[in-house]
Amino acid sequence: MKKLIIAVAACLSPLLAEAGNWEYSVSPYVWLPNITLDSSSVREGSGMVDGSRLKIGPTDYLDALNFALMVSGDMRRDDWVIMADLIYLDFGIDDKDIDFGRPGVGPIAGTYGADLSGSIITLAAGKTLLRNDRHYVDGLAGWRRFGMTLDLAGDLTSGDTINITSDLDVNDGFVAVNGRYIFGNGGHWSLRYYADIGTGESDVTWQALLGLGYRFGWGDLFADYRHLDYEFGDTALLGDVASAFSGPSIGATFRFGSSK
Repeated sequence: MKKLIIAVAACLSPLLAEAGNWEYSVSPYVWLPNITLDSSSVREGSGMVDGSRLKIGPTDYLDALNFALMVSGDMRRDDWVIMADLIYLDFGIDDKDIDFGRPGVGPIAGTYGADLSGSIITLAAGKTLLRNDRHYVDGLAGWRRFGMTLDLAGDLTSGDTINITSDLDVNDGFVAVNGRYIFGNGGHWSLRYYADIGTGESDVTWQALLGLGYRFGWGDLFADYRHLDYEFGDTALLGDVASAFSGPSIGATFRFGSSK
Protein backbone atom coordinates (compact mmCIF):
# COMPACT_ATOMS: atom_id res chain seq x y z
CA MET A 1 0.00 0.00 0.00
CA LYS A 2 2.87 2.40 0.74
CA LYS A 3 4.28 1.74 -2.73
CA LEU A 4 0.89 2.54 -4.25
CA ILE A 5 0.66 5.86 -2.35
CA ILE A 6 4.20 6.80 -3.43
CA ALA A 7 3.40 5.96 -7.06
CA VAL A 8 0.21 8.07 -7.00
CA ALA A 9 2.09 10.99 -5.44
CA ALA A 10 4.80 10.75 -8.12
CA CYS A 11 2.17 10.88 -10.89
CA LEU A 12 0.41 13.87 -9.35
CA SER A 13 3.49 15.94 -8.48
CA PRO A 14 3.93 17.52 -11.96
CA LEU A 15 0.32 18.71 -11.85
CA LEU A 16 0.56 20.03 -8.31
CA ALA A 17 3.68 21.99 -9.27
CA GLU A 18 1.37 24.36 -11.18
CA ALA A 19 -0.92 24.84 -8.18
CA GLY A 20 -1.66 28.43 -9.11
CA ASN A 21 -3.72 27.24 -12.08
CA TRP A 22 -5.99 24.99 -10.05
CA GLU A 23 -9.57 25.63 -8.95
CA TYR A 24 -10.45 24.60 -5.40
CA SER A 25 -13.52 23.77 -3.35
CA VAL A 26 -13.97 22.88 0.34
CA SER A 27 -17.22 21.34 1.63
CA PRO A 28 -17.88 20.98 5.36
CA TYR A 29 -20.98 18.86 5.89
CA VAL A 30 -23.06 16.92 8.39
CA TRP A 31 -23.93 13.29 7.63
CA LEU A 32 -26.44 11.54 9.90
CA PRO A 33 -26.31 7.87 8.93
CA ASN A 34 -27.91 4.82 10.47
CA ILE A 35 -24.94 2.65 11.41
CA THR A 36 -25.11 -1.15 11.46
CA LEU A 37 -22.41 -3.67 12.34
CA ASP A 38 -23.24 -7.32 11.60
CA SER A 39 -21.34 -10.53 12.25
CA SER A 40 -22.22 -14.17 11.64
CA SER A 41 -20.41 -15.27 14.81
CA VAL A 42 -18.73 -13.83 17.89
CA ARG A 43 -15.84 -15.46 19.75
CA GLU A 44 -16.65 -15.74 23.47
CA GLY A 45 -14.44 -17.73 25.81
CA SER A 46 -13.29 -20.90 24.10
CA GLY A 47 -15.68 -20.96 21.15
CA MET A 48 -17.86 -19.15 18.67
CA VAL A 49 -21.51 -18.31 19.27
CA ASP A 50 -24.23 -17.07 16.95
CA GLY A 51 -23.66 -13.69 15.36
CA SER A 52 -24.96 -10.33 16.46
CA ARG A 53 -26.14 -6.99 15.12
CA LEU A 54 -25.39 -3.58 16.54
CA LYS A 55 -27.61 -0.86 15.08
CA ILE A 56 -27.39 2.83 15.97
CA GLY A 57 -29.48 5.65 14.52
CA PRO A 58 -28.90 9.42 14.53
CA THR A 59 -31.62 10.06 17.10
CA ASP A 60 -29.75 7.63 19.35
CA TYR A 61 -26.16 8.71 19.02
CA LEU A 62 -26.44 12.50 18.74
CA ASP A 63 -26.79 12.84 22.52
CA ALA A 64 -23.74 10.64 23.00
CA LEU A 65 -21.58 12.21 20.29
CA ASN A 66 -18.23 13.28 21.68
CA PHE A 67 -16.67 14.65 18.51
CA ALA A 68 -17.32 14.72 14.76
CA LEU A 69 -15.44 16.09 11.77
CA MET A 70 -16.73 15.81 8.19
CA VAL A 71 -15.18 17.69 5.29
CA SER A 72 -14.53 17.05 1.60
CA GLY A 73 -12.84 19.00 -1.16
CA ASP A 74 -11.52 18.90 -4.69
CA MET A 75 -8.91 20.50 -6.93
CA ARG A 76 -9.45 20.93 -10.69
CA ARG A 77 -7.24 22.02 -13.56
CA ASP A 78 -8.45 21.59 -17.12
CA ASP A 79 -9.73 17.97 -17.19
CA TRP A 80 -7.72 16.82 -14.16
CA VAL A 81 -9.36 16.42 -10.75
CA ILE A 82 -8.18 15.43 -7.27
CA MET A 83 -10.74 14.73 -4.53
CA ALA A 84 -10.53 14.05 -0.79
CA ASP A 85 -13.02 13.22 1.96
CA LEU A 86 -12.51 12.90 5.73
CA ILE A 87 -14.99 11.58 8.31
CA TYR A 88 -14.24 11.12 12.02
CA LEU A 89 -16.82 10.10 14.64
CA ASP A 90 -16.40 9.35 18.34
CA PHE A 91 -19.27 8.54 20.68
CA GLY A 92 -20.28 6.50 23.71
CA ILE A 93 -23.75 4.96 23.87
CA ASP A 94 -25.73 3.21 26.60
CA ASP A 95 -28.30 0.41 26.32
CA LYS A 96 -31.25 2.76 25.83
CA ASP A 97 -29.81 3.75 22.47
CA ILE A 98 -28.54 0.41 21.14
CA ASP A 99 -30.46 -2.17 19.14
CA PHE A 100 -28.25 -5.18 19.90
CA GLY A 101 -29.52 -8.58 18.86
CA ARG A 102 -28.88 -11.81 17.05
CA PRO A 103 -30.32 -12.60 13.61
CA GLY A 104 -33.43 -14.76 13.90
CA VAL A 105 -33.53 -14.31 17.68
CA GLY A 106 -34.22 -10.62 18.18
CA PRO A 107 -32.99 -8.06 20.71
CA ILE A 108 -30.81 -9.25 23.58
CA ALA A 109 -32.17 -7.94 26.88
CA GLY A 110 -29.73 -6.51 29.38
CA THR A 111 -27.76 -3.48 30.46
CA TYR A 112 -24.83 -2.72 28.22
CA GLY A 113 -23.00 0.13 26.59
CA ALA A 114 -20.65 0.76 23.71
CA ASP A 115 -17.83 3.10 22.79
CA LEU A 116 -17.49 3.44 19.04
CA SER A 117 -14.98 5.60 17.21
CA GLY A 118 -13.86 5.55 13.63
CA SER A 119 -12.45 7.43 10.68
CA ILE A 120 -12.91 7.13 6.93
CA ILE A 121 -10.30 8.76 4.70
CA THR A 122 -10.84 8.83 0.94
CA LEU A 123 -8.42 10.11 -1.71
CA ALA A 124 -9.06 9.92 -5.47
CA ALA A 125 -7.73 11.39 -8.70
CA GLY A 126 -8.80 11.21 -12.33
CA LYS A 127 -10.04 13.07 -15.38
CA THR A 128 -13.25 14.67 -16.58
CA LEU A 129 -14.67 12.32 -19.20
CA LEU A 130 -17.63 14.44 -20.29
CA ARG A 131 -18.22 18.17 -19.98
CA ASN A 132 -20.59 20.71 -21.46
CA ASP A 133 -22.45 23.79 -20.21
CA ARG A 134 -24.79 21.75 -18.01
CA HIS A 135 -23.15 18.43 -17.26
CA TYR A 136 -19.82 16.92 -16.30
CA VAL A 137 -18.74 13.38 -15.39
CA ASP A 138 -15.41 12.49 -13.74
CA GLY A 139 -13.76 9.07 -13.91
CA LEU A 140 -11.67 8.43 -10.78
CA ALA A 141 -9.40 5.89 -9.13
CA GLY A 142 -8.63 6.12 -5.43
CA TRP A 143 -7.84 4.73 -2.00
CA ARG A 144 -10.03 4.55 1.12
CA ARG A 145 -8.98 3.75 4.67
CA PHE A 146 -11.58 2.62 7.20
CA GLY A 147 -10.54 2.53 10.85
CA MET A 148 -12.91 1.61 13.67
CA THR A 149 -12.67 0.67 17.33
CA LEU A 150 -15.66 -0.91 19.11
CA ASP A 151 -15.88 -1.69 22.83
CA LEU A 152 -19.16 -3.34 23.85
CA ALA A 153 -19.71 -4.60 27.40
CA GLY A 154 -22.69 -5.39 29.59
CA ASP A 155 -24.74 -7.70 31.80
CA LEU A 156 -27.59 -9.62 30.17
CA THR A 157 -30.84 -10.53 31.91
CA SER A 158 -30.01 -14.17 31.23
CA GLY A 159 -27.18 -13.87 33.75
CA ASP A 160 -24.44 -13.87 31.14
CA THR A 161 -21.99 -11.06 30.55
CA ILE A 162 -20.78 -9.83 27.21
CA ASN A 163 -17.50 -8.10 26.42
CA ILE A 164 -16.49 -7.50 22.81
CA THR A 165 -13.55 -5.39 21.69
CA SER A 166 -12.80 -5.16 17.99
CA ASP A 167 -10.39 -3.04 15.97
CA LEU A 168 -10.57 -2.68 12.21
CA ASP A 169 -7.98 -0.93 10.04
CA VAL A 170 -8.73 -1.59 6.37
CA ASN A 171 -7.27 -0.14 3.16
CA ASP A 172 -8.96 -0.53 -0.23
CA GLY A 173 -8.59 0.72 -3.76
CA PHE A 174 -11.63 1.68 -5.82
CA VAL A 175 -12.87 3.12 -9.11
CA ALA A 176 -15.54 5.81 -9.16
CA VAL A 177 -17.71 8.16 -11.19
CA ASN A 178 -18.60 11.63 -9.99
CA GLY A 179 -20.87 14.10 -11.72
CA ARG A 180 -23.22 17.03 -11.65
CA TYR A 181 -26.06 18.03 -13.97
CA ILE A 182 -27.34 21.63 -13.92
CA PHE A 183 -31.04 22.09 -14.64
CA GLY A 184 -33.55 24.93 -14.65
CA ASN A 185 -33.48 28.20 -16.57
CA GLY A 186 -31.41 30.06 -14.00
CA GLY A 187 -28.71 27.43 -13.75
CA HIS A 188 -28.84 27.46 -9.95
CA TRP A 189 -30.16 23.94 -9.29
CA SER A 190 -28.04 20.85 -9.89
CA LEU A 191 -28.28 17.09 -9.51
CA ARG A 192 -25.22 15.64 -7.76
CA TYR A 193 -24.19 12.00 -7.96
CA TYR A 194 -21.26 9.78 -7.03
CA ALA A 195 -20.63 6.02 -6.96
CA ASP A 196 -17.59 3.85 -6.29
CA ILE A 197 -16.73 0.18 -5.81
CA GLY A 198 -13.51 -1.45 -4.73
CA THR A 199 -11.65 -4.08 -2.77
CA GLY A 200 -8.35 -4.72 -1.06
CA GLU A 201 -8.09 -5.62 2.61
CA SER A 202 -11.89 -5.82 2.73
CA ASP A 203 -13.80 -8.30 0.59
CA VAL A 204 -15.72 -5.49 -1.12
CA THR A 205 -16.69 -1.89 -0.42
CA TRP A 206 -19.05 0.37 -2.33
CA GLN A 207 -20.57 3.80 -1.93
CA ALA A 208 -23.35 5.76 -3.63
CA LEU A 209 -24.57 9.34 -3.26
CA LEU A 210 -27.44 11.25 -4.87
CA GLY A 211 -28.55 14.77 -4.04
CA LEU A 212 -29.49 18.32 -4.98
CA GLY A 213 -27.43 21.49 -4.91
CA TYR A 214 -28.26 25.18 -5.22
CA ARG A 215 -25.58 27.55 -6.47
CA PHE A 216 -24.79 31.02 -5.16
CA GLY A 217 -21.98 33.36 -6.14
CA TRP A 218 -19.71 32.03 -3.41
CA GLY A 219 -20.52 28.33 -3.79
CA ASP A 220 -23.33 25.80 -3.20
CA LEU A 221 -25.69 24.52 -0.56
CA PHE A 222 -26.50 20.83 -0.94
CA ALA A 223 -28.57 17.99 0.50
CA ASP A 224 -27.70 14.37 -0.33
CA TYR A 225 -28.54 10.81 0.57
CA ARG A 226 -25.43 8.68 1.01
CA HIS A 227 -24.79 4.98 1.55
CA LEU A 228 -21.41 3.40 2.35
CA ASP A 229 -21.17 -0.39 2.60
CA TYR A 230 -18.37 -2.76 3.67
CA GLU A 231 -17.94 -6.53 3.67
CA PHE A 232 -14.88 -7.13 5.83
CA GLY A 233 -14.78 -10.93 6.07
CA ASP A 234 -13.46 -12.59 9.25
CA THR A 235 -11.55 -10.82 12.04
CA ALA A 236 -9.98 -12.18 15.22
CA LEU A 237 -13.21 -11.87 17.25
CA LEU A 238 -15.97 -11.59 14.67
CA GLY A 239 -16.96 -13.72 11.67
CA ASP A 240 -18.20 -12.36 8.33
CA VAL A 241 -18.19 -8.78 9.54
CA ALA A 242 -20.24 -6.25 7.56
CA SER A 243 -20.92 -2.61 8.23
CA ALA A 244 -23.17 -0.03 6.58
CA PHE A 245 -23.64 3.71 6.94
CA SER A 246 -26.78 5.12 5.33
CA GLY A 247 -28.55 8.44 5.71
CA PRO A 248 -28.96 12.09 4.68
CA SER A 249 -26.28 14.77 4.64
CA ILE A 250 -26.35 18.55 4.28
CA GLY A 251 -23.51 20.97 3.73
CA ALA A 252 -22.01 23.89 1.89
CA THR A 253 -19.35 24.08 -0.82
CA PHE A 254 -17.01 27.08 -0.89
CA ARG A 255 -15.27 27.68 -4.21
CA PHE A 256 -12.04 29.52 -4.93
CA GLY A 257 -11.14 30.70 -8.41
CA SER A 258 -13.22 30.10 -11.53
CA SER A 259 -15.88 27.38 -11.27
CA LYS A 260 -17.44 25.05 -13.80
